[in-house]
Amino acid sequence: MRSTSLALTPTLFLAFLFSLAAGKANCAGQESIRDLAEATLEQLGSVKVYSASKHLQAACDAPSSVTVVTADEIQKYGYRTLADILKTVPGFFVMNDRNYSSVGVRGLARPGDYNTRILLLVDGHRLNDNVYDEAMVGTEFPINIDLIQRVEVIRGPVSSLYGSNALFGVINIITKRGRDINGLELSAEAASFNTYSGTITYGRKLRQLEFLISSTFYGSRGNNSLFFPEFNTPETNYGIARHADDDQVGSALATISFRDFTLQAVYGTREKGIPTAPYGTIFNNSGTRTTDSNSYIDLRYQHSFGNSWDVLARTFYDRYTYQGTYIYASPLDPSQTSPNLDFADGKWWGLSCRSPRRSCSGIASPPEPNIVTTFGKTKPTTISIPICSISMTNGNRLWEPCTCRMSSPFRSLWPSTWVFAMTITALSMPVETPESH
Repeated sequence: MRSTSLALTPTLFLAFLFSLAAGKANCAGQESIRDLAEATLEQLGSVKVYSASKHLQAACDAPSSVTVVTADEIQKYGYRTLADILKTVPGFFVMNDRNYSSVGVRGLARPGDYNTRILLLVDGHRLNDNVYDEAMVGTEFPINIDLIQRVEVIRGPVSSLYGSNALFGVINIITKRGRDINGLELSAEAASFNTYSGTITYGRKLRQLEFLISSTFYGSRGNNSLFFPEFNTPETNYGIARHADDDQVGSALATISFRDFTLQAVYGTREKGIPTAPYGTIFNNSGTRTTDSNSYIDLRYQHSFGNSWDVLARTFYDRYTYQGTYIYASPLDPSQTSPNLDFADGKWWGLSCRSPRRSCSGIASPPEPNIVTTFGKTKPTTISIPICSISMTNGNRLWEPCTCRMSSPFRSLWPSTWVFAMTITALSMPVETPESH
């Protein structure tokens, strides 16, 4: 988070658009959804979802409670943030402390945990950072809500598939493709509290090449004055905070798809003024604020071999930065201010490969080994391997669904403490045959 104001000129706005010329290809979960308002009960049960089992299947066959929110619903009800969408999901509730939005599930919400018990994905790419494990769902979410094709919400623990963050549930954001835009879109909005936003999006499908590029800027001064009864004294302006609730956001999404390859790049930054005087800071001072920036680039290969095997391989690089500026009274002269700066910078990268075997003619197939290799600085992304995994990390936290683990530090090979871990879990699964029916 930065103490300087996030003022984006038109030149920088266009730079967001073209400097991130990366993208994504057809995700396995991106299939068109019909108008659910006109669908019958049988058609609703046949809606395809991806997140419940990491492969496309009908919602009625998914081993979890799944909620799907489509782009038509987002437009119809005017949702402007991911938090607005989650408020409508049964069992979810959202709170906001005028800085971050916190999500609770079925009455469970630990204050200050930054949504660490919910796994947030964008086209299957994990967005929880490696510093706080935070899932950003408010204006700090780095993708414009108008670029969402649909949202899949999986309730309940899904840690066996996705790792320890998926304790309360998984939220997978499926973004739009170039064919969904099919041209140039320009939009501008203005609202109360001196709020304004602008978006430029261009998308096309050209034979085997498909791309989408979009950039968004949003700014709001927020409430000019807010009353907090806890500070209702003459020394603190009778509890009124003035011009301390501003919110400024810049984001960009770029996708390129060619045959079985997908390249996706995302960048988002948000600066937010905090009017609540957190951590004993000076009340009614607009200098207390936080800035969060989240970016990643993800290259994915997905191919089906005949009717038996699906291969999904991806490599990625993520970065999350935070800067907090907190204004306190100077210990030497209380009439002067003394800013306290708080920083965080997390970087992680990895490589993963999955090759599950598909079932044929409704007959269950035994689970096949999956190989996943990830590398990360500080802490890697969550690893989800049902059978076999090979993982490497130099962090202090490594999640593995293991029954057998061997690890040893290679301090002589790397300057920091790297740990190699190999897990092999043997699973047995009954296979149904046509004769058994």
